[in-house]
Amino acid sequence: MERIIRDQMGLRTLVNIPTREGGLTNVCQSFQTERGNLFVKMNTLSQTRTMFEGEKAGLEAIIATGTVPCPSPNDIYDNGDGPGSIFVMEHLDLRDLDQQGAALGEAVAR
Repeated sequence: MERIIRDQMGLRTLVNIPTREGGLTNVCQSFQTERGNLFVKMNTLSQTRTMFEGEKAGLEAIIATGTVPCPSPNDIYDNGDGPGSIFVMEHLDLRDLDQQGAALGEAVAR
């Protein structure tokens, strides 16, 4: 994954940022780069490009509303080591929503 991101984006610096565990579907990792911090999702199943393209379109639609902060999607790359895809986006330093969950729900509902 790191080699593909470095090669496709022309990055020199790619340093792992320790984060919480990812989800059940994808392998997730955050990196510090000379272009800012990135959040990367990788899935080695076939057809994942379509899933990531849908997620990218959804993020772009949320950003267009201007209602809530949302990671800016970068690009989707094929996994050169086998089937699957890699989705690169802006890394946001997220916190638990215990205190702000209701406000987020209201903003998204607008």
